[in-house]
Amino acid sequence: MPGEICSVIQGGAFFGTCIANPCGAGPVTCECADPGCPACRVDDSSGGITVTCNTCPGGGCP
Repeated sequence: MPGEICSVIQGGAFFGTCIANPCGAGPVTCECADPGCPACRVDDSSGGITVTCNTCPGGGCP
C-alpha cells in the first residue's frame, strides 16, 4: 500500500509483513528502516520496496 514497505526477517526462517514506512518522505535506507539489523538489503525492483534483514551470523542465510 502507499506509505508502506515490506519488512522481511530472514534467519533460517522467512518472516514478512507490511509496515508503515519509517523513512517518511526520504529515501528508504537500512539506516532508517531497520537500524539494528546486522545485514540489511533494500530492494525496489518488484514495484514496491522490500527491506530484508538477514539475522544469520555474517548474513550467511540464503
